[in-house]
Amino acid sequence: MSADNPTARLPPPEFLAFGLNKDTWRPWNPADNIAIFKLLSFHLSWNWMNDLSRESFRQRHPDLEEFVEEINPFYAGYLHTLVTVLEDEDLK
Repeated sequence: MSADNPTARLPPPEFLAFGLNKDTWRPWNPADNIAIFKLLSFHLSWNWMNDLSRESFRQRHPDLEEFVEEINPFYAGYLHTLVTVLEDEDLK
């Protein structure tokens, strides 16, 4: 981008979403890494209770193995309702 391009001076959309500007922005630090790792671990383990339940059914009786998915299905369609990183007030 050239210096005469007006969009070169606009911050990225994520800065606007979080209300960041030159005064409120701070560089990345080690605590940010820990927060990202915690968020990732939560996303990767959101259904551990269902996994444990399915495995319990499988171990209880071999005949249940073919019905485990019907008894306790793996369904990721409602994942977005479990995790809310931003709320409407955060974006205002």
